Amino acid sequence: MKRIPNFVQILTTTAKKGDAEKIANVLLDKKLSACTQIVGPITSIYRWQGKKEKSKEWLCVIKTERNHYKKIERLLQKIHPYKLPEIIATPIINGSLEYLAWMRKPRIKKQEGQASKYQGLTLLPQDAKPHSASEY
Repeated sequence: MKRIPNFVQILTTTAKKGDAEKIANVLLDKKLSACTQIVGPITSIYRWQGKKEKSKEWLCVIKTERNHYKKIERLLQKIHPYKLPEIIATPIINGSLEYLAWMRKPRIKKQEGQASKYQGLTLLPQDAKPHSASEY
């Protein structure tokens, strides 16, 4: 049975590029993410407090292990400038083992005589059912 690593991408948006960079740096410094890509500006069209809004925003795509989600959510709620920030996780259902191993590398120490550079990856069966949002 083919197995896949247990990783997610977490999305959040900010009004300023500097806020997005702060989020990326804090997560990296705390070793909660492997990488945060900052994309933008993007245009968001949404309804807020009964009014249709249109804003320029910066999208953060945070790559991490699923078990870091709750810590990241709490941290984003503390440091994010929005009153109600977007915090959405989507599972990474497949990816190259080399890239996924790199995603974990900053947070794991190589064991002496480690046989495989992929050792230590948290794996799920490919046919595993999706997790509910509360599990992230």
